[in-house]
Amino acid sequence: MDKCKNEEQVNEYAKKLKVIGHPLRLKILVLIEGKSSCVGDLWQCLDSSQPSISQHLAILKDAQIVDSQVDGNKRIYKITDEYVKKIIQSMEIKV
Repeated sequence: MDKCKNEEQVNEYAKKLKVIGHPLRLKILVLIEGKSSCVGDLWQCLDSSQPSISQHLAILKDAQIVDSQVDGNKRIYKITDEYVKKIIQSMEIKV
């Protein structure tokens, strides 16, 4: 395997793991994977403020791990990165 290509892949995975490694972002991903959710749903389930939840969702979105779509007056989030989705699905975490 080409060493440079291997390093690029390792760096890509490391970035994703770093983003999802924050405890609150991990909880958000577990909740989203269980059911696509809006900020209000997440805020009610987690012991964190709405601005904090929104900030962490923005980080996940910037990393192209989640995406959102507008449904009425809500923005619904879902995991779009298949690698991260598999990681979250493999965890036995209940939030």
